[in-house]
Amino acid sequence: SGINVAFIPYFDRPHPNWDKPSYDNWVKVINAYPAADGLFNFLMPASTPFYRDDSNIGHHQWSIMEADEALAKALHDKGKLYMSPFMPYYWAVCHSARQYMEHQGGRGMDNWWTSIITKQRPQIVEIVTWNDYSESTYVQPTRIPLSKTNGIPSTPHLGYYELLKYYI
Repeated sequence: SGINVAFIPYFDRPHPNWDKPSYDNWVKVINAYPAADGLFNFLMPASTPFYRDDSNIGHHQWSIMEADEALAKALHDKGKLYMSPFMPYYWAVCHSARQYMEHQGGRGMDNWWTSIITKQRPQIVEIVTWNDYSESTYVQPTRIPLSKTNGIPSTPHLGYYELLKYYI
């Protein structure tokens, strides 16, 4: 019908909990899915929006920024599209793994967006909201009580909304 469609899925490394998100491992993923026009990295287990050697919160297993920078480079080198993820916050208290991404207020947000803009240079950015209320990643402004789930903070996230305007 004359409408161009791009296929940019999330395909991860075969063993995402222990396969290093390195350039070489991302190239293997890209080569495994030649029909994909590009890739999207949904999230890195045990990752933070800080570099692993950052004195503020370094020494984590993975850095979402380092992983996405490696994926972006691999995709750019292959002439494929890259869709970068960004999420303002994540706290999955309702899951057995109790996953949490520390952003230290706006510091992690600034780190991640700076990486996206200056190093990753994606063609597209997706602001990931996961399951919104139950995992506390909503980005829209709201003033209503959001969650009755024990451990999920019921905050309006207005600060994230205002800060996103700057980067967008």
